Amino acid sequence: MNVYRRIAAARTDKDLKMLEDELNDLFGRICPEVQKLLELAEIRILASAAGMRAITLNGNDIVFSLEKDNSKKVIDIFAKAPGKLRIPDPLTAYIRLESKYLEPDTICAVLRKMLRKKG
Repeated sequence: MNVYRRIAAARTDKDLKMLEDELNDLFGRICPEVQKLLELAEIRILASAAGMRAITLNGNDIVFSLEKDNSKKVIDIFAKAPGKLRIPDPLTAYIRLESKYLEPDTICAVLRKMLRKKG
């Protein structure tokens, strides 16, 4: 239970890396389920740094709820996203994905790649 709390409490990539190294030292190779939690935490940290409050999946759309009107920044982040970007209001952005991108591992990989580009 402590590991889950520490993953949720991580605020930087450095925090996650230190935790991953510690888990590897204590338990050996990290199981796929814990690795997925670390990946999701990385996406949360990257999204927060980009000014996003939430990311949800709604059908074929990834929906991004923004903390403030930063639609230009969002357009820059998602300019080369594998889908169609739509910004219906200043606090919401949608990316419509093709069905081949809707597998959980693929969505995670796409999100990490897009959010890492913001730097």
